[in-house]
Amino acid sequence: MKPLPLVLAAAAVTAAVVGIAAWQMPRQVTLPEFAGEVSFFDEKRQSILIGNVPDGVKSLSAEACASCHEKEHAQWKESAHARSVTEPVFQAAFKAEPRFLCRSCHSPLQEQQPMLITRLDDPPKTLIHGTSVNFRQSVSSGPQPFLTEDNPHFQPKLAAEGVTCVTCHVREGTVLTAKPTASNKVPHPLTYAPVMKKAEFCAGCHQFDVKDPQSHPFEPKKAGGKASNGTSRVARRSGFTREMFAVDMNGEDPPVPPSPGFEDQYQMEPRVQHTMDEFRISPAAARGETCQSCHMPASKETHGHFWPGRNDPEMLRKAVELAVRLDRKEYGAGDKLQAVIKLKNQGGHRFPTGDSIHAGILDVWLKDGDKTLGRQTFVMSNQGGASRILAQRAIQFENGLQVRGGFGAPSSDLGHLEVPHREDTRLLPGEEVTLVFSKKVAGNLAKAVKPVLKVRVYHAAIHPGFKGSRIDPKLGPPQLFREETIPLRIRSEVQQ
Repeated sequence: MKPLPLVLAAAAVTAAVVGIAAWQMPRQVTLPEFAGEVSFFDEKRQSILIGNVPDGVKSLSAEACASCHEKEHAQWKESAHARSVTEPVFQAAFKAEPRFLCRSCHSPLQEQQPMLITRLDDPPKTLIHGTSVNFRQSVSSGPQPFLTEDNPHFQPKLAAEGVTCVTCHVREGTVLTAKPTASNKVPHPLTYAPVMKKAEFCAGCHQFDVKDPQSHPFEPKKAGGKASNGTSRVARRSGFTREMFAVDMNGEDPPVPPSPGFEDQYQMEPRVQHTMDEFRISPAAARGETCQSCHMPASKETHGHFWPGRNDPEMLRKAVELAVRLDRKEYGAGDKLQAVIKLKNQGGHRFPTGDSIHAGILDVWLKDGDKTLGRQTFVMSNQGGASRILAQRAIQFENGLQVRGGFGAPSSDLGHLEVPHREDTRLLPGEEVTLVFSKKVAGNLAKAVKPVLKVRVYHAAIHPGFKGSRIDPKLGPPQLFREETIPLRIRSEVQQ
C-alpha cells in the first residue's frame, strides 16, 4: 500500500492535468455584435469597402478559408457566386459591354479591379492594404469628370473567383458570421452580424436601378468605343423576314425565334433588378422566410453555400407548378379542342427574376408521332410586348412561314394560345396564370393515330430574342424542368 502523501500527490497531478486539458478545450463564447454597415453595390462607388484584412486571414482568396471551412469552400466552389465572372452569360454580355458597373457586383473587391476609378468630387478611396493610389486625370466622355489609374494591387486569380468569401464575410478588420456564438479558439477576429440572416443582406447586389448606364461617370469608354444606338447589324433590319423566323417546329427545343433590335434595346435600357421588392410582396416573406431560407438551406452544422437557383432543376421545379387539363375526354371532327394550362409561381420573387436577359418559356406542342399538328409558345420576360407575341408573329407571318424540317402546315393551322396581355409577362411571386390552347379538330388532327399534347416549361438563361446578337453566349438548349404529356382521344370518321 502506497503512503498517503504519494496518493494525494498523484491525485493532485491528475487533477491538474485534467484541469489544464479542460481549459485548453474549445468552448462557446458570445460574440460582439458588428456595429458598422455591411454595404455592397453603390452606384457612386466602384467596389465594396471591406476595410483592413483581419489578423489571421492570410489572403483574400477563398483558398485561405478552405483549411478550416472545407465543406463551405467545396460548396462555394460549385456555386453561382464562384462563377459570377467566368459564367458564359456574363462573359458574353461583358465582352459586348465592358461596364465597370457590372464588375461592381460580379467581382466587387478592389483587388479584383484592373483599373481604379473615382469621381473628382469624391476623395480617392484607400485600398484595404492601407496604401493610397496617386490618381491621374483622364479625359471623360461622361457628364462628370473622373480619375483613373492602373490598380497596383490587382490580382487576376482573385478576380476570377467572383463573389468570394470575404465579399460577404469581411468588414473593418473582422470576419462576420450569422451565428451569435463561436469557439474561443477561432484564429481570427469574429463578429456577429445579424443582418446576414436577413433578406436585405442580399439586396446589395440583387436590387438596384441604374437609370442611364451609358452616361455613368464610371464608364470612360462606351461599348465599341461609341454608344450602341442602333448601328448594329441586328438593328438595321427593318420589319420581320422569313429568314429571322426559320425555326424547326418539329424539333425538341421550343420554337421561339430571335427578335430584331433586342440587342440595342438591352444596351440602351436602364440596368434594373427588383428581386428584393419582388420578395417583399411574396407569400414567402409573409410566412417570415428570407432569401437564405431557400438559397442557403441550413443543416445542423452550417448554412449551405451552393446558392441554388436557375442552375438547379430541382429549385426550378419547386418554384413553378404546372397543371394541364383538356376540356373534353374525347373529340370528333369539327370539335374545338381546348387545353387549360395553369402556371403558378411558388418562388419568393418573379419567375424569372434578375437581369432582363433571362426568360421563362412555355411550349405547347400538339403532335402525332413525329408530326407536329399544332404548336405555340409563351415567353415570360420583361422585354416588353415583344415577349408575348414573339412566337405568334413568327408562325402567323402574313406571307406564310418558311419552316425548316419539312413541316408544311399553314400558319393558321398551328392553333391559338390565349396568354396574359401585359408588358411584363414574368410571373409575380404567388401568382397563378391561366392560358388556353385551342385548335379545331380537322385535317391531320382529325386523322391522327396517337395524338398527344405536350406542355413543357423551360428557363432560358438568355432570352431567345438575343440569339445571334453580340451578347449571345451560344449556350445549349434552355433548361427543361416541367413537362406534362396528355394522350388525346379522337373519334375516327368511321365511328361517326
